[in-house]
Amino acid sequence: MKIFTHHAVISRIFIIIALLFSATNYVQADGSGPNDGNRQSAKAFYDINVTKPETMAAFLGVIDGTYTELVNNGAKRKDIRFVVSLRGASVIFVTENYAAIDPVNGEAIREVVNSLLEKKVRVEVCIISCRWFGVDPADPNIDYFDGVKIIDNAFISSIQFQTRGYALIPISEIVPYDGPTEF
Repeated sequence: MKIFTHHAVISRIFIIIALLFSATNYVQADGSGPNDGNRQSAKAFYDINVTKPETMAAFLGVIDGTYTELVNNGAKRKDIRFVVSLRGASVIFVTENYAAIDPVNGEAIREVVNSLLEKKVRVEVCIISCRWFGVDPADPNIDYFDGVKIIDNAFISSIQFQTRGYALIPISEIVPYDGPTEF
């Protein structure tokens, strides 16, 4: 009876090697891991594509809080590099035009964007998405929040930042949970 085929043995060896290499990525030189308070630096590229302003404000708030948590855990501001890249309908929510028609959500988003910009977080919008969603910066009637950068292509930006060591953190719409809330 043949228990292991050649293919099965090779597959298992490959899986073990892959697991060992992935495990080493979570242990730092001093033996500490990512959740033990040793958070000295961070480079993250947040790829945001949401369709609801409430979701946008909430996620921007989490990003802002993440930055603050890193600082509170000892990271120096100069060692934290965040990019918030907006594409899809998300680009609409960082315009003065949107803030004028939805002042509650527009102002909430503006406050968090301003907080991020004060922390030197790069906030960028994809011009392709801007044109698709009718908020082309070339239109003199469209006005983006101060400090928001217009870029040519969010996908290229993502690739470029990842090649420089930024972690990709994709953010899209959250589907509401309709199940039980009491257990």
